[in-house]
Amino acid sequence: MTFDGIFGAFFEGYWARYTSIDDLALVLDLAGRVEITVDRISSSSRQADRIIHVALQGGGERLVVPVPMAAVGETRLVLSVTLIEDSRIATLAWATRASPARSVGLTAVICTFNREADVAATLGELLTGSNGLYRILVINQGETGLASRLEHLRGAQAAEILYIVDQPNLGGAGGFGRGMLESLSDEHCSHLLLMDDDIDLDAGIITRLITVLSYLKSDYAVGGAMLDRNSRNKLFSVGDVLDSRKPEIRNLVDPEANDITQEATSRYLAMHHRPDFNGWWFFAVSKYQVIRLGLPLPLFIRGDDVEYGYRLTVNGTRTLAWPGLAVWHEPFHAKRQPWHYFYDRRNSLFLCEAHGRLGRFRLFRALLIGFLNHLLRFDYDRASCVLLGLRAFNDGLENLKRWNGGDHIRLAKAFSSKEQPRAKKPEFGPVSVSRTPTLLLFAGRLVKDLLRPTALKGPATIISSQHWRPAVQHRPSPVSVYYEDSGTTVEFSHDRDRTRTCTKEFIREIMRFMVRPWRPASLKELTHQDFWSSYTS
Repeated sequence: MTFDGIFGAFFEGYWARYTSIDDLALVLDLAGRVEITVDRISSSSRQADRIIHVALQGGGERLVVPVPMAAVGETRLVLSVTLIEDSRIATLAWATRASPARSVGLTAVICTFNREADVAATLGELLTGSNGLYRILVINQGETGLASRLEHLRGAQAAEILYIVDQPNLGGAGGFGRGMLESLSDEHCSHLLLMDDDIDLDAGIITRLITVLSYLKSDYAVGGAMLDRNSRNKLFSVGDVLDSRKPEIRNLVDPEANDITQEATSRYLAMHHRPDFNGWWFFAVSKYQVIRLGLPLPLFIRGDDVEYGYRLTVNGTRTLAWPGLAVWHEPFHAKRQPWHYFYDRRNSLFLCEAHGRLGRFRLFRALLIGFLNHLLRFDYDRASCVLLGLRAFNDGLENLKRWNGGDHIRLAKAFSSKEQPRAKKPEFGPVSVSRTPTLLLFAGRLVKDLLRPTALKGPATIISSQHWRPAVQHRPSPVSVYYEDSGTTVEFSHDRDRTRTCTKEFIREIMRFMVRPWRPASLKELTHQDFWSSYTS
């Protein structure tokens, strides 16, 4: 047996750099004979050094094999065990003589909205055996009475640690914020673990997380990687960063190292990445940091974890995307919706206001290009959602305070995806791209779309989503865009009236944006406990 990869390797470089551990051993309860090797693999040099090669014999007692620990580096330890004849190992674990830096009382906060099967499966895993959780707090924002419908989970352990709270739908931000608020007055809670309701996980990851938190040298936040639930060996995120030039997120995962069965991905995971934030599919932060920096902004969904992680970062608290911690989550392309762009635009602008990012003129350029990118592809729903997000930001804090589940339902109903499944991948012809500079090209095509009559409907030209850009040399209308990641198509066509309406309203809102005062101090008030007590009541 060889223990390697995201769950099997011991990521020595992280333990040496970020924890108080300075000695290491392998412990095993052995009956019979075994041969053990430990290889140290460096991600930077790609060199593998065999640091342990030993044959052992035991009669059921515990054996200890000291393992020399590297002081620095981007290294991982790969353990190989060969059992000889009918030998048996009852326990096999990494161990240290070092004392933990702190005791950890971990409260898991799960926010859920009408996903009872998913949350029941997650709770069932968390309530199996003893994983060290102090408390599980479920914030239910769907149909009330969830506690009674999950009564079958309430064994002896659940009765002690499981609490379910009903509240109106305030999105992920409102659910996690309520869970954080509820935990602040609990003297036995030292850390919070924020988890989505639609993840797959192994309960052993909780024990591993608590061990990490116990030995950390400093009060870091700790995140887990996201794996694709539909393609289970695919690595999607190890924390992400904010783009330094525009209000967007850059994924840190190397496209050449996103298969967790491959050695290249193990090397990549051992590197010391510096994410700005980690998604709240699996994210742990100390209660002290919540008291110090406040609760989330009430952004409803899509961006609450981004802003909070960035807030931690700029205030001196790093987030560590710890290798060895990971959950499976539904891939984002499976959730692709036009209305996402409302939240992405609105919430990214509030993040920039809260933290003074990018500046008004750089944001103006990003807003303009982003809006035209959708408009000139005849994607009027996404263009409208970008426009509505900008308008909501211009409306200021009151938009955040009053936005609720009813508003979200109306938005989603008006701008839901029109993608349709396609049984067979179509054949694509060659696509040529204009060499005209972006802004000049966009301006020319906008004028053309504002003036030319709406085309009569006819057969749609099929084009890959990877190629459907405003810079395509000849923009067909109608066009059927094929998404390879989901095997679906959606049809777009030029509409002069919608082009004119969206353009006119965008001009109005971008002018409001350029003169709107920024009030970061007022935004900070929305992170205070007093606001959240009123907001979630």
